[in-house]
Amino acid sequence: MRTLVYGALAALALTLTACNSKANHQELQPLPGVTTLPPITTVPGVSIATTLPGASSVPPETTLAPTSVPPATPPPATAPPGPGWTFGDFREVPQLGAENVRGSGCGADGSIGDTIPDGWWLGIVVDGSDTTYEFDLVCAYKGTAATSLIADCQASPAAATCLDYFDKNFWPMNRNTKARTVPLAADMGRGTNGELCSVGIETRTAGVTGELVWLHIIGGRAVYMQRGCGGE
Repeated sequence: MRTLVYGALAALALTLTACNSKANHQELQPLPGVTTLPPITTVPGVSIATTLPGASSVPPETTLAPTSVPPATPPPATAPPGPGWTFGDFREVPQLGAENVRGSGCGADGSIGDTIPDGWWLGIVVDGSDTTYEFDLVCAYKGTAATSLIADCQASPAAATCLDYFDKNFWPMNRNTKARTVPLAADMGRGTNGELCSVGIETRTAGVTGELVWLHIIGGRAVYMQRGCGGE
């Protein structure tokens, strides 16, 4: 009887051992919803980073090289217009105002009152002293405007002498004889071109009846006078 019990116990022990051995060698099944990653193959000299599905891949922080910002350059200083003559020929002063004439204007459109504004102005000094001039503005037309006025002159009794002194590049006309008082700067400069010394008294309508000069007015005072003829 005792022998039979020992035998049964020994058989049971062998059975349990076999079961445990089989269980130890049985492959584990993946749990539902869990993805099994494939094995990673390592290539010599190559580093591989594996990102899990659904995970956010964050690139390594990159440090940018500092940007070189050029220093701010201030705008070039603009010098105020000086009193000197910078136009070359007496007849080559460009249009500087709204009127279609050389220089800053002449008031033919009624835009100038009793005081002549700052700018370069063509005209005739009809009277004056050491401190003021009485100045008669003259319009110097050019281009298309001058061509039209020359045609009018050539249709007038003065047709034979219209182009004796002036042409479409510089066609002066004295639209009125109003004289305006211009104060003179104490250190007013003077110059001359000598280009108009051959100009005589004209007989055309609104023709020039005196010596033409350019006055440069700054701050309400004449600071420079350029003569078409005459001495310094």
